[in-house]
Amino acid sequence: EAGVADVIVTTSGCAGMCSKEPMVTVEMLGKEPIMYGQMDANKMRQVFKRHVQQGEVQSMFAIARG
Repeated sequence: EAGVADVIVTTSGCAGMCSKEPMVTVEMLGKEPIMYGQMDANKMRQVFKRHVQQGEVQSMFAIARG
């Protein structure tokens, strides 16, 4: 819907922080990965728009870096 062609969505195994599920990790070329926790649809829309599309880490949802 956002018209982006350079985003890949995959699944992964357990990260060992079950209490923080559902989690999302944003990995961008040349930048450290950011893991977001306790995501819901609204938080994910914000992370996609602000972090993925605009490059602004959403610190209020971030649970790990690197």
